[in-house]
Amino acid sequence: PAYDEDNLVDSITFLPGGSAANTARQLAAFPGIECSLLSTVGDDSLCDTILNYVKHESCNFNLVERISNVPTASCIVLCSSQADRGYVTCNGSLNALTPKILSKNEAFIQTADHLHIAGFFNTPSLQNDELIETLQAFKKKHQSLTISLDSNTVSVNTDPSAYFVK
Repeated sequence: PAYDEDNLVDSITFLPGGSAANTARQLAAFPGIECSLLSTVGDDSLCDTILNYVKHESCNFNLVERISNVPTASCIVLCSSQADRGYVTCNGSLNALTPKILSKNEAFIQTADHLHIAGFFNTPSLQNDELIETLQAFKKKHQSLTISLDSNTVSVNTDPSAYFVK
């Protein structure tokens, strides 16, 4: 809607997600695939709502860490019939997702076959050399571990080449 305009709709849908959660939930839906989400959330009512929503799904959400005094990351997506979208985003708890959180869960990660890092450009706290060093250490200890990176959305003001090992 335009500024100061209200559009009435038939319904509004709440769908917990985000790059990592959407990927984990979809992978876990495949028969025989065990999948876990390692992430951070705020210690707030939005977190409670999300975890209640996903509690009966086959993805393991036990590695989701609650962080005090920050809001759960969230995004409102406004879609139009012309297939364009607009976003309103609060990074909140994503700013607490650091390589230290990954290292703290190293024992679990070492039991995995694959580590997928989602939403890289939306997670500034992972955009550093410490992430590269952490992932290299994981690979050194668990050589068969595969690692993928979902860059997600890249801002027009972001030079993605600055974040990759050359």
